[in-house]
Amino acid sequence: MLVISIVTLLVVTSGSAAWAVNYDQRSSKTLLPDTVVGGVAVGGFEQAQAISAVRATVEEPLHRKIQVQAGEFQAETTAWDLGLQVDVPTAVRQAMGRSTEGNIFQRVWRRAFGNPSTSVDVTPAWGTGTVSGILDEAALAVNEEPVNAKIDTSTGFVKIVAPQEGRQLDLEASRAALLDAATSGKSSVELVSNAVEPEVGADAVSKVILVRTGENKLYLYENGEVTKEYSVATGEAKFPTPTGMWN
Repeated sequence: MLVISIVTLLVVTSGSAAWAVNYDQRSSKTLLPDTVVGGVAVGGFEQAQAISAVRATVEEPLHRKIQVQAGEFQAETTAWDLGLQVDVPTAVRQAMGRSTEGNIFQRVWRRAFGNPSTSVDVTPAWGTGTVSGILDEAALAVNEEPVNAKIDTSTGFVKIVAPQEGRQLDLEASRAALLDAATSGKSSVELVSNAVEPEVGADAVSKVILVRTGENKLYLYENGEVTKEYSVATGEAKFPTPTGMWN
């Protein structure tokens, strides 16, 4: 009886070990039950299947198009291209690594009876991207120097050249707008630009006095129009009236 019991025990033990080895080999290529990666349930998935499933939920939105505009400047980009990226394969490999921890009996017990729960977070992070390049291109298209108001006397009379407002891209605010569009999943973003006022405005040339020495006349211009004129004495040839422009 003792011999039979020992033989039976050896057979049972040997059979259990063989089953455990076979089960471990078959299940070693799949993730543990109740495994969640990046919020996606991938328990029982093989590695390639899990990567595909997690990418569809976590990575794919980062490849959606974002329309960028600043005045007449337009460009197309994605959150991924801007530098907001995620490493899904590494996260899945991390989860897969947990399924191979321990010896063969621990792994078999964990899979068959342990009802394990494994969760790996997958969070997009900022890396090198095209943010600076897009801002540089936008600045070239948007930036415009202001034009000062000035007096043109090339015809012998006064013509007021009106001032023109300039424009400059706000790099910091535009960078923040791009990053916000990427992280919040927006499909379009308007970059920020500010008006640049000229140093010499219309008020500086609102009143102009013109003296025409050839006809001994003084003209008062207000807002580019002659409002008064006077006869005046001007210098002789030996002592001419100085010519030029004075403020």
